[in-house]
Amino acid sequence: KIYYRRDDQHSQSGGAPSELGGDDEGDDDSLDKGIGEEDDMTVEVNDLTHWAIMLKDPTGEDMLQPRKRGLFGKLGKVGDSLKKKRPQLIVENYEGLVEFSSIETGDRLLAINKRKIKPDEYSAEDAMGYMKQCLETDGVLHVSTESPHGKDNIINVTVIKPRPGMTYEDLGLVVWNWPFLCVRAIKEDSIFQHTAVKETDQIAAINDIDCTNMRENAFATCVSELGMEITITLIRRKHRYTGSYT
Repeated sequence: KIYYRRDDQHSQSGGAPSELGGDDEGDDDSLDKGIGEEDDMTVEVNDLTHWAIMLKDPTGEDMLQPRKRGLFGKLGKVGDSLKKKRPQLIVENYEGLVEFSSIETGDRLLAINKRKIKPDEYSAEDAMGYMKQCLETDGVLHVSTESPHGKDNIINVTVIKPRPGMTYEDLGLVVWNWPFLCVRAIKEDSIFQHTAVKETDQIAAINDIDCTNMRENAFATCVSELGMEITITLIRRKHRYTGSYT
């Protein structure tokens, strides 16, 4: 079960939005009573429409890269002859719970539930169908994208608490100061086990709260008191010898 916390916006007729309908009419009436336009509400959702990510197939323009001049331009030509940029499905639009994440229109799709998605294997329509299948069969939907204008070592991870009252201990993410606030371990049954978070990742922020000088106890309190959605900004250090971000 996925829980969606949002601001309720009434329609012109004064009723609750149709997509928030419960199992019967009585549920709709109970949700609508006593809720003002500015009030927060938590609605139980079991439908992928609240996780909607619309994709499109890559075009020729999406494959273009800005030209580099001088020495870097010459080196770039050599690199292009050895390794061509692979096309990726593109995020065309999104709505629902995805709006809590850092996913943006124009992002490139990397993986769904940690399975790499290649356009020669999945069309945009196939990938959207696979997202629905993962949510129905696995009970978890984890979508990884990359921004063409982003940085390789900055990662944003957003999770939605399966239960509203989950604490730091319940989420299964163990942190420590080493010397910065870092991920020490991810428990076996943790919701973060389905995300891109890795051990030794440095935690730069949580829901835009600076974690530069934050201690472990303060982080635990912060996680427990936050709302349904938690976005952690991570810094992944480049490997000294291989140059990879592992």
